Amino acid sequence: TYSLQFTNDAGCTASDAITVEDLGTPTVSIAQQNPILCEGSLLTLTISNPDVEGSYSWTGPNTFTAEGASVEISEAGTYSLSYLSAAGCEATDEVTVTEEALPIVNVENELVTICEGESVSLAATSAQSGTYSWTGPNSYTANGASITVNVAGTYTVTFTNENGCENTDQSVVEYLPTASVSACNDQVLACVGPGVTLTAT
Repeated sequence: TYSLQFTNDAGCTASDAITVEDLGTPTVSIAQQNPILCEGSLLTLTISNPDVEGSYSWTGPNTFTAEGASVEISEAGTYSLSYLSAAGCEATDEVTVTEEALPIVNVENELVTICEGESVSLAATSAQSGTYSWTGPNSYTANGASITVNVAGTYTVTFTNENGCENTDQSVVEYLPTASVSACNDQVLACVGPGVTLTAT
């Protein structure tokens, strides 16, 4: 508490007092530490304590600016967060976003032909560690690097690496034409004795 006393030339006095409260130093932090931005995608940066009252402003590469507790970014670089509390106290934090190229995934057999009723195995590979998920005709879904299917159509594999970046590849399964046999002489009358030649096509 600070007191002020004033005395005029006639010796009269007046006083007042004020109490200064120490609110402490505010803190702010970005929830994503060492974030990875997948090539060609967007990344959301957020604060760790979004319920704290105050205002938030962001700056970043190429004159990037934004307001709010979260921002969506599309470029790598260093992003700074400034927090101004309701009492007028300030705090800052920053994070460096690194861009990562999309992983490469390949399906070994991009075009496969099978007879109707047969099955075929499709296998995907990537040089990175991660997970594989497949979609296909008739709402088909499966997980794993390889699958066995017996329905014609396009099968898409999505590979997601350990940093959450993903890429896709496809394989098309087609049915071979159904073989048919027909006799050229559909109706033949033969007398007993000489033979009749039938030709199949």
